[in-house]
Amino acid sequence: MLPIEKRISTYKQLQETLKLERSKYRCKWGELAYFLRISEKAILWHHMILLRKAEYHINAHHQLRGILYRLLLKRLQLKYSLSIPLNTCEAGLKIMHLGPF
Repeated sequence: MLPIEKRISTYKQLQETLKLERSKYRCKWGELAYFLRISEKAILWHHMILLRKAEYHINAHHQLRGILYRLLLKRLQLKYSLSIPLNTCEAGLKIMHLGPF
Protein backbone atom coordinates (compact mmCIF):
# COMPACT_ATOMS: atom_id res chain seq x y z
CA MET A 1 0.00 0.00 0.00
CA LEU A 2 1.31 3.43 -0.94
CA PRO A 3 1.86 6.02 1.78
CA ILE A 4 -0.90 8.64 1.92
CA GLU A 5 1.30 11.41 0.50
CA LYS A 6 2.00 9.38 -2.68
CA ARG A 7 -1.63 8.52 -3.42
CA ILE A 8 -3.63 10.30 -6.12
CA SER A 9 -5.88 12.68 -4.20
CA THR A 10 -6.27 15.69 -6.52
CA TYR A 11 -7.50 16.02 -10.08
CA LYS A 12 -4.18 17.55 -11.11
CA GLN A 13 -2.29 14.50 -9.81
CA LEU A 14 -4.70 12.24 -11.72
CA GLN A 15 -4.08 14.12 -14.97
CA GLU A 16 -0.30 14.09 -14.50
CA THR A 17 -0.30 10.36 -13.76
CA LEU A 18 -2.45 9.52 -16.79
CA LYS A 19 -0.31 11.74 -19.02
CA LEU A 20 2.85 9.97 -17.87
CA GLU A 21 1.36 6.50 -18.35
CA ARG A 22 -0.32 7.21 -21.70
CA SER A 23 3.05 7.28 -23.44
CA LYS A 24 3.67 3.69 -22.32
CA TYR A 25 0.55 2.39 -24.11
CA ARG A 26 0.93 3.87 -27.58
CA CYS A 27 -0.84 1.79 -30.21
CA LYS A 28 0.11 1.68 -33.89
CA TRP A 29 -3.55 1.93 -34.95
CA GLY A 30 -4.06 5.29 -33.27
CA GLU A 31 -7.05 6.60 -31.39
CA LEU A 32 -9.52 4.25 -33.09
CA ALA A 33 -7.87 1.26 -31.37
CA TYR A 34 -8.37 2.93 -27.99
CA PHE A 35 -11.99 3.74 -28.73
CA LEU A 36 -12.85 0.23 -29.96
CA ARG A 37 -10.38 -1.55 -27.65
CA ILE A 38 -9.20 -3.79 -30.50
CA SER A 39 -5.64 -4.30 -29.29
CA GLU A 40 -4.04 -5.56 -26.11
CA LYS A 41 -2.43 -2.18 -25.45
CA ALA A 42 -5.80 -0.45 -25.80
CA ILE A 43 -7.37 -2.80 -23.24
CA LEU A 44 -4.47 -2.29 -20.85
CA TRP A 45 -4.71 1.48 -21.26
CA HIS A 46 -8.44 1.32 -20.49
CA HIS A 47 -7.58 -0.69 -17.37
CA MET A 48 -5.06 1.94 -16.29
CA ILE A 49 -7.61 4.73 -16.74
CA LEU A 50 -10.16 2.88 -14.61
CA LEU A 51 -7.54 2.00 -11.98
CA ARG A 52 -6.29 5.56 -11.63
CA LYS A 53 -9.78 7.09 -11.62
CA ALA A 54 -10.95 4.60 -8.99
CA GLU A 55 -7.93 5.47 -6.86
CA TYR A 56 -8.57 9.20 -7.24
CA HIS A 57 -12.26 9.04 -6.37
CA ILE A 58 -11.71 6.72 -3.40
CA ASN A 59 -8.85 8.87 -2.05
CA ALA A 60 -10.79 12.11 -2.60
CA HIS A 61 -13.81 10.63 -0.76
CA HIS A 62 -16.18 10.84 -3.74
CA GLN A 63 -18.37 7.99 -2.54
CA LEU A 64 -20.64 7.26 -5.52
CA ARG A 65 -18.03 7.81 -8.22
CA GLY A 66 -15.54 5.74 -6.23
CA ILE A 67 -17.96 2.82 -6.09
CA LEU A 68 -18.82 3.16 -9.78
CA TYR A 69 -15.19 3.16 -10.94
CA ARG A 70 -14.32 0.33 -8.58
CA LEU A 71 -17.14 -1.79 -10.05
CA LEU A 72 -16.10 -0.99 -13.63
CA LEU A 73 -12.50 -1.82 -12.78
CA LYS A 74 -13.41 -5.10 -11.11
CA ARG A 75 -15.53 -6.12 -14.12
CA LEU A 76 -12.63 -5.49 -16.51
CA GLN A 77 -10.16 -7.24 -14.22
CA LEU A 78 -12.36 -10.34 -14.03
CA LYS A 79 -12.85 -10.40 -17.78
CA TYR A 80 -9.12 -10.24 -18.57
CA SER A 81 -7.64 -11.97 -15.48
CA LEU A 82 -5.92 -8.85 -14.15
CA SER A 83 -5.45 -8.19 -10.46
CA ILE A 84 -3.92 -4.94 -9.29
CA PRO A 85 -5.31 -3.60 -6.00
CA LEU A 86 -5.96 0.11 -5.53
CA ASN A 87 -3.18 2.35 -4.20
CA THR A 88 -0.35 -0.16 -4.62
CA CYS A 89 1.60 1.25 -7.60
CA GLU A 90 3.05 4.70 -8.16
CA ALA A 91 2.81 6.66 -11.39
CA GLY A 92 4.60 5.11 -14.35
CA LEU A 93 3.18 1.60 -14.08
CA LYS A 94 3.23 -0.44 -17.28
CA ILE A 95 1.48 -3.78 -17.57
CA MET A 96 3.19 -5.94 -20.17
CA HIS A 97 0.35 -8.29 -21.17
CA LEU A 98 -3.15 -9.50 -20.34
CA GLY A 99 -3.86 -12.61 -18.37
CA PRO A 100 -2.25 -14.41 -15.45
CA PHE A 101 0.79 -15.82 -17.31
